[in-house]
Amino acid sequence: MSEKEIIIDVTSKCVMNCMYCGTTSFSDEISNIDFELFKKIVNSLRYLSKTRVFLGGGTFFCHPEWKKMLELIKSNENTFVIDCPLEKNIINIICKNRPVRFNYFPSISLWGIGDEHDKLCGGNSFGLLDHYIRSHSKWGIPLHLSFVMTKSLIQQVRSLIEFMCKLPLGANIYFHRFMPVGKALGEDLPTMESLQDFKNEVLYGISKTAVAKFHHTLDGICKAAGNSRIFINHDGLVYKCGWINKTSVPIYNLHEKSIIDFNKLFQKATPVNTQCVLK
Repeated sequence: MSEKEIIIDVTSKCVMNCMYCGTTSFSDEISNIDFELFKKIVNSLRYLSKTRVFLGGGTFFCHPEWKKMLELIKSNENTFVIDCPLEKNIINIICKNRPVRFNYFPSISLWGIGDEHDKLCGGNSFGLLDHYIRSHSKWGIPLHLSFVMTKSLIQQVRSLIEFMCKLPLGANIYFHRFMPVGKALGEDLPTMESLQDFKNEVLYGISKTAVAKFHHTLDGICKAAGNSRIFINHDGLVYKCGWINKTSVPIYNLHEKSIIDFNKLFQKATPVNTQCVLK
């Protein structure tokens, strides 16, 4: 049985204001998932095995009740991945609330390497990565990083491969698509051909040092949506995927029952063989 994925939009708030990001963090539209709803989701996950749960949206640690959430997930047997920006206060929170104590993997989000990352995130944070990796090495868990495949990242692919080959052996690296939403709306997106070439070059360049995974749309069609992946919005609405199209209809409302049967929910969310909005 393949591992299922649940993506939870915990909050839209973030400590960063990156140039291409789609978050509404720096507007009046901040939204947080209700803790009682989050508790119901986590408690219901006990009946669903072999599941990877991604906690993000904006920044998990910007949710006003993130400490209670960490306490809640630490006894759950599923795998939790928390998406985090490379920012001093967030890194300090992770180091203080060690992943091995609370049962989660932090995944550090990057926009590029070196000065390119700092330019696109509007800060001076890339230098924090060495400090984070040194702290991380003491925890005995795989390093998780993620990149957004912007045109600039694709152009510096050789430098990126050199950087990744210097990471601790077995590092996990996920490559997101550049989403045409929020501040990124109207930006010039990389072509599918350039993304495929980038993917092939990265996989060849790091084959013996790291594990790379790419956004599902690089496999052509969104077969994973509904079959092995669902998206939960902060208001409790469930979608087959967050990026099928701009008028996606929710398949379920988690407020309807006290216990969520995720096994039936995945069965209800039949596989989607349609082109993603990022086709």
